[in-house]
Amino acid sequence: MNQDTFTTLLKQFTRFVDNLAEEDVSDLTNGKKRLSIELVDRKQSSSEKSPSIDLKKIGDTLTKINSRDEAEELLQDFKKANLQKLAKILDVPVQRNEDVTRLKEKIIESTVGFKLRSQAIQSRES
Repeated sequence: MNQDTFTTLLKQFTRFVDNLAEEDVSDLTNGKKRLSIELVDRKQSSSEKSPSIDLKKIGDTLTKINSRDEAEELLQDFKKANLQKLAKILDVPVQRNEDVTRLKEKIIESTVGFKLRSQAIQSRES
């Protein structure tokens, strides 16, 4: 890699870090969060990028929900592409050929279902 290419990439990274919220920077430095880099075509409009931000919020909401029915309602109108992106954000393993229903099931079981099973086990042990 030549010096100009490296400098250009470093400037892009610096701009990205400069735009992070202070809380995110703190979480990165203390190990609560990790940094992930994704290559995105410039052709992609900002309206196409915004769902990923919303998907992070949806993922956070799913981890706080205490009912599979509530989670199902939350994901009710999601299309396959967004469910696949949400699964990726949540580190839920999925296959490309899975349908919308199966994607929702996997996401719900990996978030809400996991929490409910864990609570049930803990209450039996007490």
